[in-house]
Order: sequence, then C-alpha cells, then structure tokens
Amino acid sequence: MLFSIPGQFMKLVDAIRLKKNTLLAFVGGGGKTTAMFQLARQFESPVIVTTTTHLAVEQSALADIHFALEEDAPFPDLVSAIMENHVILITGLPHPDGRLGSVPPDILIQLKAFVDQKKIPLLIEADGSRMLPIKAPAEKEPVIPGWVNAVVVVVGFSCLGALASDQTIHRFQNFSKITDIKMGNPITTSHIEKMFLHPDGGFKGIPETARRIVLLNQVDDDGTAKEAIILARSLVVGGYDAALVASLKPLEARGRQNVSGVLYCAEKIAGIILAAGGATRYGKPKSLLVWRGESLIRHVAKAALAAGLDPLIVVLGATVTEIKDVLGDLPVQFVENRDWETGQSSSLRVGVREAQKYQCGGAIILQADQPLVPVELLSREMELHATAIPSVVIPRVGDHPSSPVLFDKRYFGELLKIEGDQGGRALFSKFPNKWLVWETPLDLTDIDTPEDYQQLLDMDS
Repeated sequence: MLFSIPGQFMKLVDAIRLKKNTLLAFVGGGGKTTAMFQLARQFESPVIVTTTTHLAVEQSALADIHFALEEDAPFPDLVSAIMENHVILITGLPHPDGRLGSVPPDILIQLKAFVDQKKIPLLIEADGSRMLPIKAPAEKEPVIPGWVNAVVVVVGFSCLGALASDQTIHRFQNFSKITDIKMGNPITTSHIEKMFLHPDGGFKGIPETARRIVLLNQVDDDGTAKEAIILARSLVVGGYDAALVASLKPLEARGRQNVSGVLYCAEKIAGIILAAGGATRYGKPKSLLVWRGESLIRHVAKAALAAGLDPLIVVLGATVTEIKDVLGDLPVQFVENRDWETGQSSSLRVGVREAQKYQCGGAIILQADQPLVPVELLSREMELHATAIPSVVIPRVGDHPSSPVLFDKRYFGELLKIEGDQGGRALFSKFPNKWLVWETPLDLTDIDTPEDYQQLLDMDS
C-alpha cells in the first residue's frame, strides 16, 4: 500500500490553504462528508458545519453538538456553543427518509454574519450523492451561497474502472450527457476530467471569486495514485486553483483523528526571473549574451515555460527594451523595478508582489544568467513541493545550496521583508526545507565573469 507511513500525508487544512475566516462549500461525491468533518477537526478554532441540502442522520454523530432547527426556530446560542465545543453542526429537522434537512434560509444568513464576526470557519455541504463516488449535478444543484470564498469538488477515485450505471454514478443520465459515457462502459480518468471541467459539471454554481479546489479522494494504491496525480495536474491546467490527491478515512469516533490525508497537491507555480541588474563588464547586460544562437535569459525562460511555470514573471530594471525584444514572442509577464540599483532584494520584492496577484502555490526564483538550468530540475522541485506543503525546495550540489529555489506562497510575506543586495537565501534557516540533490554542478552554473561566459562558449568547441 502506498500510504503505510503517516508521515507521507499532508493535512487537508494545509493543502487546501484555508484560514480561520473561510467560507467553504463541499460538493460532489466520494467521501465528501468525511472530508468536511475531517477538515473541521484540523482547524485550531471552533468550526460551524451546516448544509444547504441534506445530511444523513447518523453523520450528526461526527459533530460535538448538533442543533436541528425548525423553519421558524430562533437563532441558537452559538456563543456558548463555540466556547464548549469544537465542531458545531446546524441543520434542519430529520426527514422520514433518514436525512437531515437544510437550515432555514434566514438562519444561513445569520450564520454567515456570526462567523464573520467571530472569524471562524463555516463549512457547508451543498449537494448530495447518495453515498456514490461520483455524480453529475441536477438542474437545481449545487446550492452554493454566492458569498463562499472556496469550493471543494470531491470525487471518489474508487469509481475508476467501475462500470457506468445508476449504482456507480449518481444522476447517470446527466453524467452521460456531459461525458458521452455509455451504460456498462468502464469509468476512465478522461470521463472524470470531462465532468470536472464542464460548466454544467464540476464548475457548476461556483462563485466567480471563490477558490476552486478538486479533491480526488479514495486513492489507496500506487497505480491509482499515479493516474490521480496526472489527472490532478491536468485539472489545474484546466482552471482549478488546486487539485488534491488524497485518502481520507472516515473518523472512527467523535473527535478522533486517524492516519489519512493528502498525498499530493497540484497547484500552479510561478516563475520569477530576476533580470534587473546593470552589469556592464561584458559590454552589454549579461542576460543578453548569446549562446547557441539565443540570449542567456531566453534559455532560462524557455526552460521555465517547458517545466510549466505559470505565470512566468520577468523583473526588468537597467535594461527594458532589449530584454522585451528577445522574449517578446514568449508568454511572459514583464514588471519593472525602478529601484533596481538598491540591490537584488528590491527585484525579488517586485516579482513576488506580481506573483501574489495569481492563484499560485509558490514561486521558483530564477537567475537570468543560468542558461543551463534543466527543465527536469524545475519539474522535480515542483513535484517535491506538491508532496510537502508548505516548504522551501532547495537544489543541493554536494554540500552547498544552489539556485533556483522554490518558495511556498506562505513565505511570500517574508520574502517581501528582505532588504539590500541579498535574495531568498536569507530565509533558508527559518522555514521547513526540502533538499533536492543534483549531481551535475555544471547545470546550475552562474555566468558571473567573462571567464564563465568563455567556458560556456568553449563547451561547443
């Protein structure tokens, strides 16, 4: 089994990157309620859990206290509840079919106001799946309030390879219309991808400003994990802010945690090329020196794009027009550092501020004078980060750290505090590090002197 070592797992709360004032809706199938309650247990603060559709009556046992409210019931005493309990469940009354109803609309509005005031999370189950691993939304679902700031769309990967039917897919007809699957055909990752990327599928009902997260749950062996990771990457390219590969086991008792969690978190990783310097010892900016018919910075940019860094940000300073000319046909974002003469840290801050405008999970800081940087190294940094959030991923040649370095987004604030002529290395000792051993020192060579440049040219002799 792939998940025999608990240390391999990330906490759901870390991988989803939630804050205390999170307003989060869960939709889909495949362990959605399990994920919601496991997440609730991982917050340090009290958590309110509710539903805009239904919950099974027995699932109320996962909460510390449960308020089942009539249509005209007064707002419950949540001030006392959050002082004495960690997970507070609020629903409507039980139905004859064994399900708990949704909260009255006026109570939901008051709940939102309450959690805003107390700065605690509100988790909402916003559709049903009849305990099946995968589903397609009905016409009037999911029921996601427009004010939520994150939505998690869940699928149970146990459906992979299962034969399509009403017993394996909730709302099979809707699912078939979106994915073209026929009754009795095996469910593939292609069907799951079509479902999740369709406006009437996974994206349905998600507010435009909400963070969009996929949870590929019930991934319990090596083979399934490999397929899930490939799908997760594709879903991020397709428009999700994050795609998690996880094995979330049901909580065995009220308040109890267990050894399950997130194996992999696919996110966009930005690239930041620092190209603001004004070095003139070469007769021109060294980033514009030519090797193998292209400028050094173009080699770096092409490697970054081939590795999938998105967005790729180029920080300009002393030289603007010429660098834009050599990179103008590439999909890069240019930003200017007007204070470039104060040191590298000013360029780093400009690049990080630009990266913060995007829903990325981190950034790799690249130097414009490392033309040999391998695509494989950048890809491996991203893979290592995806299994260890939050972290700083540092290439190591022998006993020495090298560049480029990947910083998790949680450390962007610290990068913005660096002053003078220094880069992110000032933070290496402050945060969790993941070392990536690299056996070829030449790949990470900086072109710092005319002699370095000559050696680069001599490689082709």
